[in-house]
Amino acid sequence: MSESSGFLAAIGRFFHRVGVLLGVRLDRATESDEFNEATVERGIRDSKEKAQNAHYANGQLAANIALLKAQIKRERGEMLEIESALKIAVSQNDEANGCHYAELKANLEQEIADNEEQLKGLSETYEQNTKVIADSIREVQRFQREFEAMKVKVRVGRSLESLSTMI
Repeated sequence: MSESSGFLAAIGRFFHRVGVLLGVRLDRATESDEFNEATVERGIRDSKEKAQNAHYANGQLAANIALLKAQIKRERGEMLEIESALKIAVSQNDEANGCHYAELKANLEQEIADNEEQLKGLSETYEQNTKVIADSIREVQRFQREFEAMKVKVRVGRSLESLSTMI
């Protein structure tokens, strides 16, 4: 009887030591899992912040586009005034003013063309940025949902492990 109780005590101590060892390893794994979880969550926050900063910068680009559109509109108004003045100079055979208004008109036409080209480039950039930002935000949100689902799976797995050790 003492041999069997000694054997059972030795087995009990063995399982106790294995349990302690597994518990220590589980604690270490939990600590590293918590570190990994914190790292991933920080990455998600950083990605969201970068997307917000990009969104803000794209808003600044939209403001510049609006200013450029207003400038083009003003320049077109000036163009109409210059054309009217040029027609008056031509009708009065005023060669000096006619040349001056013709030169102003040519310069303004070139400036309008340059601004319209710049507007086209900025608008294309704005549209591309808007699409990239929206795709990035969707990707971060998708990753965050998947990460949250994985955390739930890990918690369920740990609960099952705890339950199995209790049984």
